[in-house]
Amino acid sequence: MAIQKEKTYLVLNYCNSPVGVATRTDSFIINGAEDGVPTSMAFTIDELQQINNNSKVFKTGRLRFETEYEKEIYEVLRIHNWESILTNTQIEEKILNSNKENIEELTQIEDARYFNRIYGIFIGLRNAGVDISSKMENALMLRYKELVNPKFKIERKKADESSVNVSQLKSENESMKEQIAEMQKMMEQFKSMIVENGKGESSDGQKEKSVNKGTKSTKPKETK
Repeated sequence: MAIQKEKTYLVLNYCNSPVGVATRTDSFIINGAEDGVPTSMAFTIDELQQINNNSKVFKTGRLRFETEYEKEIYEVLRIHNWESILTNTQIEEKILNSNKENIEELTQIEDARYFNRIYGIFIGLRNAGVDISSKMENALMLRYKELVNPKFKIERKKADESSVNVSQLKSENESMKEQIAEMQKMMEQFKSMIVENGKGESSDGQKEKSVNKGTKSTKPKETK
């Protein structure tokens, strides 16, 4: 469906909190959703472009469009990854289904505003008493700390690197212990061989001495 410049299009707010937007000439507050029903406000395509230039509310999914127009509007706004922008319902489903793929997808989001939206939904579910796995909860809280405090991310990275180094050292130490034990074993075998050879040589020497003693002749007396 072709976008018309003179026509207005509804912007929908599914979030519980209000969202502020600004055009070139004015600013607006779009109230939060009520009982899951989104609030809306109409804008022309020019105004939508101005809003998009001033903020990330469309890129992060805080505000959305009517299904029948969204593809064309996102194309005009040059938001090419719009299909991968999670809806509130999709975010809730991923938080409640804490498999490895969902945890990685949510915690690998780099945009702080986008993640704040996810974290807000997580807090809302937790405050409502919804059962959330500790694995998902810890992962989201840790990611939130990283985005709020970049220094925390650096320190955690150093800790991870330190952990890797400790593991490498332990592995190397174990390998060295095995090598030393093997060398000690070889030394013991070598010592045993020396002792055995020494006993053999001592026995042969005694036999030779005994033979020589038995064959020793005395000098005959001279007769006068």
